Amino acid sequence: MIRPTWAGVAGVALLGTVGVVGAVIVASPGGDEEVVQQVATASASAAPTSSAAPSPTQSTIPTATASADPTASPVSEDWATYSDPQGLYSFQYPSAWHIGTGSKRSVIATSWDTATWTSPQFPPNSMKVDVIVAPVEQAEARPDGATDSTLLGGEPGWEAVYTYDPSTTGGVTRAHQVAADHGSYRYSVTCMFAQDRPDEETLVAIARSFTFGQ
Repeated sequence: MIRPTWAGVAGVALLGTVGVVGAVIVASPGGDEEVVQQVATASASAAPTSSAAPSPTQSTIPTATASADPTASPVSEDWATYSDPQGLYSFQYPSAWHIGTGSKRSVIATSWDTATWTSPQFPPNSMKVDVIVAPVEQAEARPDGATDSTLLGGEPGWEAVYTYDPSTTGGVTRAHQVAADHGSYRYSVTCMFAQDRPDEETLVAIARSFTFGQ
């Protein structure tokens, strides 16, 4: 699983090309500790490019788990459904969100319209979810310190949380990724929050709605 870097959260211009593989979302039920990575602060005068993005320095830091209720209904009745054209998976998302495509087998869901928002900053209080599918043999191994999770389609997998300095990441404060293997593929969903209070409940619902096809 590719860990989120600054290049993966930098802004709208990168929405279709980000190399973020990751995972959907929210701390594991039952009070497990989250894995937090602090990103080295970059100079605010020059935004890093994809070829010079700083790598997060990993450290395992106990934090409070999210307040999402694991017994809550997975999605609202008016949510929309995205189905992979190859029949590999589907998931539900808020109907007001916007769906786009990135690299091969990647889908991007945003809480804002990327066609009308031209700033390199994420919109205030926004969320972006990347869904990426890759053959297991080509996918990155489980990151050190990740916690066990079954949020993604009920399959055993893992999740990790990363925190960022929003002044150097286009307004993004946090990324939460969950990944699981099904058949010959590794499925991962990463949510990036440009929020002071990350809306983990929405992301948990998206993750729990994930279903596998072939």
